[in-house]
Amino acid sequence: MGKNKSFFLTITLLLVLFGCSQIMQKRTNLIPKKVDIIEHLSVNFPIEKALYDPITRTIYAKNGNEIQIFKNGKKINVVGRSGFGQNQFNQLSDIALSPAGDLLALDSFRKKIYRYDQEGSFIAQIDLSIFANPVLLQMTNDEKIYIYDSATNEIYIYENFSNEEPLGFGKFTFSKPQQIGKFKDTLFIYDIKMNKTFLFNSFGQELEEINGNIFIDQYEKFQVEEFYIKHLRTGKKYQISTFPIDNCFVRNGNIIVIRNKELDVIKIQYDKEN
Repeated sequence: MGKNKSFFLTITLLLVLFGCSQIMQKRTNLIPKKVDIIEHLSVNFPIEKALYDPITRTIYAKNGNEIQIFKNGKKINVVGRSGFGQNQFNQLSDIALSPAGDLLALDSFRKKIYRYDQEGSFIAQIDLSIFANPVLLQMTNDEKIYIYDSATNEIYIYENFSNEEPLGFGKFTFSKPQQIGKFKDTLFIYDIKMNKTFLFNSFGQELEEINGNIFIDQYEKFQVEEFYIKHLRTGKKYQISTFPIDNCFVRNGNIIVIRNKELDVIKIQYDKEN
C-alpha cells in the first residue's frame, strides 16, 4: 500500500509540474503562409480514416475491416477483411502508427492491437483483455498506448510491459469521441457529438477545451470547417477543398484531409510574424 501511495503522489506532482509548464508555454511567432499538397489519392471506397508516413510516402486507408496500403499512389497491399485469421478482423475500430512507422490496428471485438510493418506484414499482437470495449487508439513517441474504452467512457494510458494498472482519465468528460490525436506530448480528443476538442497532457491532465474540431500541426492550432481549415490565433481561413471535408488526421506535421473517396496530404508552410 505504501508503494502505491508513493507512486500516486509522484504522479500527482508530475501532473502539477507538467501542467504548469504547458500553461506557461509561449505561443510561436509564426503565421501560416500557404498550404502545400504533398500527396493526393482517389479510391473506389469511402475512407473512414487515413494515416501517412512521410519517410516511406505510404498511405494507410481504413474502410470497414480493411486497411489498404498505398505507396507513391499505388496500392501495394490490403490488410484485413472480416474473419478470425491473423490478417483478418472482427471489428476494426481504429488504426495508428508507431514512432517507427509500424501500422497498429485495433480490433475492439477481439480486444487486441495487431502490429504490422510498413508493407502490411504481421509483426506481433498486444492483448487488451483488461478493457471492456476499447474503440480508439493512439501511440506516442515513447510508445505509450492511449486507449479509449467506450464502456467506462475513459481514456487509459497503457504500457504493455508494465505491471501497473492503466491510468484512466477524462471520465464524465466525453460524449462520443471520434479520434485521439497527438502533438508532441499533447493529446487532442475530438468529440463529434459535443463538437468540442479536449486537450490533455501525456499524464491525462486536461489543459484546454475548445469548440469545434481542432487539430495541432507542428506549430499551431487549426479548426476544421466545411471547406476550410482556420488558423485559430489569427482567424485566417485556408480553402483546401471544393467538397465538404469529412475529417482531418495529423501526424508529425502532415495533415490528411479526407473527402469521402479522396484524400490529400497537406503541409502548412510558415513565415515569421512581424
